[in-house]
Amino acid sequence: MDNPNGAYTPDNHATESALFVSDRPGHILERIGLAWIRYTRGVRCELINCSGNSEREVLSRTRRVGLVHWIDRWAFMRLGEQTVVPQVVMVHHLTEAEVPGFLEHHQIADAITVVSLRWKMKLRDLTGRDVVLIPNTVDSRIYRPLPDRMQRRRMQGIDDRTFVLGFVAKAKSNTANRKDPALLLRVLQHARRQWTDLCLILVGPDWKTMVEDIQRLEVPVLTYEFASTYETALVYPLMDAYLVTSSEEGGPCTLLEAMACGVPCITSNVGHVPEVIRDGTTDFICPDRTPEEYIERITTLKRDVDLRTHMGAQAREFIKKEREERTVISEIDFRSLYANARRHFHDRHTAHVS
Repeated sequence: MDNPNGAYTPDNHATESALFVSDRPGHILERIGLAWIRYTRGVRCELINCSGNSEREVLSRTRRVGLVHWIDRWAFMRLGEQTVVPQVVMVHHLTEAEVPGFLEHHQIADAITVVSLRWKMKLRDLTGRDVVLIPNTVDSRIYRPLPDRMQRRRMQGIDDRTFVLGFVAKAKSNTANRKDPALLLRVLQHARRQWTDLCLILVGPDWKTMVEDIQRLEVPVLTYEFASTYETALVYPLMDAYLVTSSEEGGPCTLLEAMACGVPCITSNVGHVPEVIRDGTTDFICPDRTPEEYIERITTLKRDVDLRTHMGAQAREFIKKEREERTVISEIDFRSLYANARRHFHDRHTAHVS
């Protein structure tokens, strides 16, 4: 597997500097920042995680660069008022309860970036401002099908005849029930009534109560907790279908990861789903988010191995053409984004002085 923190060539001719502020080492926000660093040209980039660093240290670092791009919007909400350089905030998504808080702070952001067209339109309408799309991407060299897939499944105690469903999320991300684990449980309950050859792979921390609920349904469940998001690349290929039951997302990034691994996805219509899913071709969309919709699509995939293989291959091909981080990020005009942010910063400070 390629080193996710592989070396990159700094742009010694860059005239601008930017600090990316993430949340925790190994989490998806850090991965986004590292990918931006690796493939952005024209800007000298560095990254700091809030976890493990005091707010004082984070603010100290912000003063030593030309601009801050808050990948962690919660850090922006806490520290944006104290930041004395131009600042950009990335918004993955907002629950209904989180919107008012963001609207109280958005004017101190000199630019806003999002990861989906859906949220670009939402935030444009909410704030009346231009919003820049920087789509989620994935490294298909790391997230890829594995040739020894069946052998790896056997090593995990999965019978060759078992149909393996997957679900990846952190329980702490279930703000306002947006991951909707209850819907996942209903889907599993319906599925268990029809089939006994099922298994669920659940990736992410703090799902103890849900695991107990799944076990009561007599559905075997394998749980994984990883220190780094990159480690999930070894688990997706074990799945026959990946499920997203969320009511709100920015991405999810996990959808791209599963697709890159050649795993057909069955997902609610959230975040960037309309941009990356070709319903019935690469994956399936459940627009009404009912258990019956999920069961219908699981049945289709369960009955037809060739269809699963074909859809998985189509999904991976889409990722390589449209969401490969090496090509997509290098085409993002970060220099113009940051130039506009500097102008906004100058204007708002001039207005404040006046």
